[in-house]
Amino acid sequence: MNSACHTRIQTVLSGETPDRPAFALWHHFPEADRSPEELAAATVAFAHAWRPDLIKHTPNGMYAVEDWARLFADQPSLDVDPDVVPYALNLPIDWRRIAKLATTEGALARELGCLRRVCEEIGEEFPVYMTVFGPLTLAGKLAGPGVADAMHENPDELHEALKTITETMVEFTIAVREAGADGLYFATQYASELLLTGQEHEVFGAPYDRAVLEAWDEPASVILHLCGGDIFFDLCNTYPVGAVSWDHGISKPSFSEAFDQTDCVVVAGMEEQQFPLSVDTVYRQARESLGFSHGQRHILAPTCVIPSGSNDLSLQAVLDAVKNHRAPGGNPG
Repeated sequence: MNSACHTRIQTVLSGETPDRPAFALWHHFPEADRSPEELAAATVAFAHAWRPDLIKHTPNGMYAVEDWARLFADQPSLDVDPDVVPYALNLPIDWRRIAKLATTEGALARELGCLRRVCEEIGEEFPVYMTVFGPLTLAGKLAGPGVADAMHENPDELHEALKTITETMVEFTIAVREAGADGLYFATQYASELLLTGQEHEVFGAPYDRAVLEAWDEPASVILHLCGGDIFFDLCNTYPVGAVSWDHGISKPSFSEAFDQTDCVVVAGMEEQQFPLSVDTVYRQARESLGFSHGQRHILAPTCVIPSGSNDLSLQAVLDAVKNHRAPGGNPG
């Protein structure tokens, strides 16, 4: 039997009205995310402490390129992912060094094991969504600004690398489902006019993103996260996804405008940078978002990952906003 959280998320994804607004919270666990056992324990403890309606499983941000890079520096603070120093790919010929990775070895196997442990310990209590990155984003994690150079100077080599990355991530996505995940949180950091043109994204980004997304068997349970400013928001209407997440504090559309621009479920409502700064602002944004949506076609969530070290009072403010929300007609929930 599905839990209340499963039922609530499924109700929202199907376009119906939930018993109360659904919400999600997530942040990185930098002190634990090099150990699958410790990360799983931290994720499960967070779920039980705050009881969000879905669990976004959040490995370190470089996990998918770790075996390609092998040049990790020590993590300098709790607020950043591990760095690849220097970027692993510096020369045009380096793109040809990218070989397909096996999901049964190295970092990918480690994270699948961690995910499996989380799903087993969570059981049917919460739906679990795994974080997977788009291929062009992974190329960017390996090469940084070298990606833009390759688009113009070595497009054939870049395409070959993207094909290999995509093959790896397709197999990984299938394995994520087999490990027990209920949904996918598909993140792209390269769907932004700040990094490339729309035409460049259609050539180097979209085809590879779609190949990975099509490996997931249930589009409704995919959240597309469009990271950064000046995003290509309409991708949520052309990709096989059921929900969209973006930072509406720095990029259009606004939270309210999004409901007119897509039929996707909106996973947003609170600017993540406010969590360490202002409990009152987090509470106000949550109340205003719920006042607009009343939980219909909406999962109340931060616009991106909550900074590590944020005040627990900010997390409690979200729970309070959900509890205090009144549906039209004055009824709680």
